[in-house]
Amino acid sequence: EDLLEVYNRANTECEMAGLPLQTWNTNSPTLRKLINDDSDDKGTIPAIQTILGLNWDVENYSLSVKAAKFPDIKLTKRNLLSMVSKLFDPLGLLSPVTISGKILMRQSWREKVDWDTVLDESYEEQWTAIKKELQSITTMTFPRALSYNEGATLHLFADASTKAYGTVAYCVTGNVSRIVMSKA
Repeated sequence: EDLLEVYNRANTECEMAGLPLQTWNTNSPTLRKLINDDSDDKGTIPAIQTILGLNWDVENYSLSVKAAKFPDIKLTKRNLLSMVSKLFDPLGLLSPVTISGKILMRQSWREKVDWDTVLDESYEEQWTAIKKELQSITTMTFPRALSYNEGATLHLFADASTKAYGTVAYCVTGNVSRIVMSKA
């Protein structure tokens, strides 16, 4: 009932201001049906939406990172930077893998490689391994919601090396743990 009230009120207020809301989505089946019935185009709301550059599976209430496509081109510093930057991960969920590409990019800077010079074979081998990991990891999903139970504990870990540092937070409830945040 509260959701229906918020939906109706937001639509009314924005319409009165001359700013009609265009798109809605929710994981509430009741509200989804109402939104579909109210829709001008009478189309169904997609089960997977893009929100803040992430895929949101509305029905399973989970997030995933959009898969990036990496073309098979000669590896130059310019192309490496372009490909390392393709994977948009604003929450840092894939940082333990994406950091490898950033370290490889930093290595090319330290060696003062020109932007359009083809990188040597060692770079190609490392990039192929990183690319394989990136393509497989984008199939992972992360629960969007965290439920708090009495006795839930938050576990934080941090580590560092000469190349990078990382942190991760887990919420543990009973025998279940979920990643809350990771950053490398």
